Amino acid sequence: MSDTGADPSAGRRGASSAATGPVGASPEALLDLAVEIAVAAGDLVRDERPPELGVAATKSSVTDVVTAMDLAAEDLVRTRLSAARPDDGVLGEEGGFAAGTTGLTWVVDPIDGTVNYLYGAPAYAVSIAVVRAGGPDPLARPEPSSWSAVAGCVHAPATGQTWSAVAGGGARRTGD
Repeated sequence: MSDTGADPSAGRRGASSAATGPVGASPEALLDLAVEIAVAAGDLVRDERPPELGVAATKSSVTDVVTAMDLAAEDLVRTRLSAARPDDGVLGEEGGFAAGTTGLTWVVDPIDGTVNYLYGAPAYAVSIAVVRAGGPDPLARPEPSSWSAVAGCVHAPATGQTWSAVAGGGARRTGD
């Protein structure tokens, strides 16, 4: 694990911007995309947080909250993933599952630590992973027990740190 303080996507092969079109399926290219989008979503939730942020909805309990920024961040992630990898599936904490045709599914938590974020505590992150579905139908809704992780990252907008890993390639930390 390294702490370079550099741009989280710098120095990895296969980088392609979500804004410029399809990204290859190499694990490194998928990792670059995950990091790029997580940082963008992190910038959004950090920089655009309204002064009077409230609860937009609850899920499984009154303490399992969703804010407007959770929804906005997941929308940003889904939009960028769709532009870069239109045939992949997406499973988002807020927006549910959208099937794909490649056997790859992106798993997204747009604000991991929403309660902390809601109360202004810096311990929250944007989490994005891409998994290869297993089981009898790799294009069906992915079941976590059948997942094979390909790449993923956790970006902490408040600190600028990003933790990332690619299958077979180890893990790293970048940022302050």
